[in-house]
Amino acid sequence: MLLVCVTLNKPNLMKYLIISLWGLTTCYAQNIAKDTLHLDQVVITKSRKAKPKVATANYRSFCTYTSNAAFMSPVITLVDRLPPGNLNKITFFFNTETSSGQEPVNFQDQEVELLFYHVNDDNTPGNVIEHASKIIHVSKDHRGKFPVDVSDLAVYNPGRIFIGLRLLSAERKFEWNFHIACICDEFNNYVSLIKRRETDDWTRAPGLGAIKMLITSIE
Repeated sequence: MLLVCVTLNKPNLMKYLIISLWGLTTCYAQNIAKDTLHLDQVVITKSRKAKPKVATANYRSFCTYTSNAAFMSPVITLVDRLPPGNLNKITFFFNTETSSGQEPVNFQDQEVELLFYHVNDDNTPGNVIEHASKIIHVSKDHRGKFPVDVSDLAVYNPGRIFIGLRLLSAERKFEWNFHIACICDEFNNYVSLIKRRETDDWTRAPGLGAIKMLITSIE
């Protein structure tokens, strides 16, 4: 509201001022009516994102056995049965029964490093994928399945990747204090390698087809 106080002596001038103010008020009101926008009802809908595709590869066979991890530094298996995508979870199998069916009683707490390697064109290991390793702590009381969440490592599998384990607390002596469940390979269906400490070269692991594992990835 506009309040105007004016003192005038002449009657005609007073009439002119009243008429001018009335005209100004009328024009202002008309402009408001003209510039008013009328909004129709707006409906906002939330679109649903498509769920990512989950792929799994189960490395197992009818023949399994356990390997003494003290002689493996590290051991790796070629994974080429998954479509390209980010690795999400890997389930290993530790400290299961031995091939003779008798379970040793001298298991020890272990630290195991999970490693990933690039794959060369000839299916040999390339460079280790940096910043993608993870330390696994396995209790001496653990038996069987051992799921490992690797989604935080952001490891992308282009279709072929080496997945490996390296025992950090192993001593180079024959003690059955930690077991990695592996699968046999009578028909050369898998590629698994170990790195010799003496020469630092990769070589076929005798009798080892693959590390027994269940791998999940997000396409």
